[in-house]
Amino acid sequence: MSRWCGLMLMTLAACGGPAVETAPATTDPTDPTEPTDSEPTDSEPAADPDLCDTDGLTRRPLQTEGAFGDERRDLADDFTLSTPDGDFEFFEQWTGCETYVVLSDLMPTSPLDDTPMIDQVDQLAELIEKSPRNVHYFFVSYRSDSDDFVAEVQANLDDALAMVDDDLAEHLGPRLHVVDEPASNFDNWVQEALFHPGYGFAIDRFQRIRDLGSLGDVMQYDVALGNIGYWPWRDSVAYAAHMPAYFNYESDLDDRASDPAFTTLYLMYDEPVWLTGKDRDDVVFPDAATMAGYDTMLIDLQHHCDPALDEWGNCDAWDAVQSLWLCDEDDVCTVEVARYITTYHREGRWLADASQLLPYFREGGAHRLALLGIRGGHYVTLRVLLGTKQSDGLTPYAIVPMWTGGGFDANYDANHPPMTVDVPSDMVKATLQVTVTGHGMSEGDNCAEFCDHRHYFAIGGSTWAAEHPTIDNIVGCLEQIPRGAVPNQYGTWWYNRSSWCPGMQVEPWVFDVTSELVAGSPATVSYTTNYGDVEGGTIELRTFMVFWK
Repeated sequence: MSRWCGLMLMTLAACGGPAVETAPATTDPTDPTEPTDSEPTDSEPAADPDLCDTDGLTRRPLQTEGAFGDERRDLADDFTLSTPDGDFEFFEQWTGCETYVVLSDLMPTSPLDDTPMIDQVDQLAELIEKSPRNVHYFFVSYRSDSDDFVAEVQANLDDALAMVDDDLAEHLGPRLHVVDEPASNFDNWVQEALFHPGYGFAIDRFQRIRDLGSLGDVMQYDVALGNIGYWPWRDSVAYAAHMPAYFNYESDLDDRASDPAFTTLYLMYDEPVWLTGKDRDDVVFPDAATMAGYDTMLIDLQHHCDPALDEWGNCDAWDAVQSLWLCDEDDVCTVEVARYITTYHREGRWLADASQLLPYFREGGAHRLALLGIRGGHYVTLRVLLGTKQSDGLTPYAIVPMWTGGGFDANYDANHPPMTVDVPSDMVKATLQVTVTGHGMSEGDNCAEFCDHRHYFAIGGSTWAAEHPTIDNIVGCLEQIPRGAVPNQYGTWWYNRSSWCPGMQVEPWVFDVTSELVAGSPATVSYTTNYGDVEGGTIELRTFMVFWK
């Protein structure tokens, strides 16, 4: 089966209608710190005050020894590529804060158009406009007429640069390298890496080889492709820019998660869960006295796939709910600690803030944690990070579970009556945490995945709303790349959903409700929705009232 036909068969079922807005970000209590995860090195990065320092980018050390190779996540060894401006020598040019993307002329626009993507001037202009400042691109050819290739691609790049902002063109122009030697003549590992999966690859901020993923462009739907059984979106070289943008997210995430001030607890490490069946374990937390000093809990989740195989057909194929749960002594799991949505055929890493759930762990000792919703293909690493990061100096110390979800039907509101909460007398702040995602695609409203279902929480004279007003934003999840959405998935990843994106952590709404509460007095909280305006599907809801002091 061809790659194009396989894409059509496995991902068209995920195609939906218009998208909706993702949940707004909650305040991130963590601060960037210097990284500590790099491997030992005998060479430090060269100074580049014009980029690494001026742009505030963390420098990573050059790795001159290690597990070099030509497959995904292997360490990238030194290489030299010849260009009209002279040789580009990888190790010599390493600054510690840049990324690298290699694109070949084997990248066709679609099965019905064999024009190489790198020949499309408008797409090249979009590539430049989308790119972060710290990326280098290399354009390579398998043609024997290298001089003609160089002249043609350089002319296309010159035309593309003329279409973008002058300052951007001045900065990124020198970072667009046309290689003047046929790829078949390369005497280095780059030649082999180009065949995984066959048209290009990237090197991330950690000097690791990475795939580019699917370059299907949501704005280039082609009904003719669908009519003959292919994936109906044409590819665009501009989508290659998503990977260096995501690499910057990964670097920032690693800075935060590698803070030595965190206490780190592992649930699993590089675990092939679909083979071992291990999805839960007892994790031993520090004692109660130590736990009392923590005000922050982050969940660091990584999905990797067999590096000897392409991500497509290797990583799990579908966008599905995956959650970390706290279970009781009978192995019944009722407290959702963090929620994620899996990718379409790609790897990823996410950091979820679970600080509001700390009261469940205050006594310390062993707690049974389970990562449920794991499916085929992924090697899973999950860490719990404990620290002190809250800017207001307050700590969550008491928690009250409230409503869960259900079918979004005519009985939904009636099934969620008002609740009365006893407010502690020593409470300083109270927050209402709402984690809600909609699933299913009903006839008419396309609910609850692609509809604007709204959730209203009221105390006294105040109401707080969790809603999704930008339903028609078909690139809503693409816009979430800087916050963790894995780009270039092999499916309809671009469309926004109701409070979630494929390949991303689900971020809850956190409402400060302190002003409507009186310490030591009960409070009544009501919950209603806009059922009737839209309906259908299922609402996955977890709500907690959290008290801080």
